[in-house]
Amino acid sequence: MQVVGAALLIAGTVFSVIGVYGFMVTFKNAYERLHASGTVVTLGLVLILAGVAVLQPAVWTKVVVLIGFMMLTSPVAGHAIAKAAHNQHLPAGQRDDLAEARKQQAGD
Repeated sequence: MQVVGAALLIAGTVFSVIGVYGFMVTFKNAYERLHASGTVVTLGLVLILAGVAVLQPAVWTKVVVLIGFMMLTSPVAGHAIAKAAHNQHLPAGQRDDLAEARKQQAGD
């Protein structure tokens, strides 16, 4: 069980680090950052909590409650942040792949 718990902890940490990297570096606007923080980091936290439950069976009920709390509040918080960003008229990323492809073809 030690190996399973450690694997869950490591996987959760990797997902969280990937989410933070996406939040800080890769994504440029609020909506893309919200996607990174809302999905990947939540999955990372659930995996970390599952690892804790495997390693410390005495606290599994608390871990289950925390996982349920995260699964309920994370989408609500994400929706509230997206609504606030929309109400502030924050621009969504404008990316036109077709225009970029035409520029590349014209340059060839």
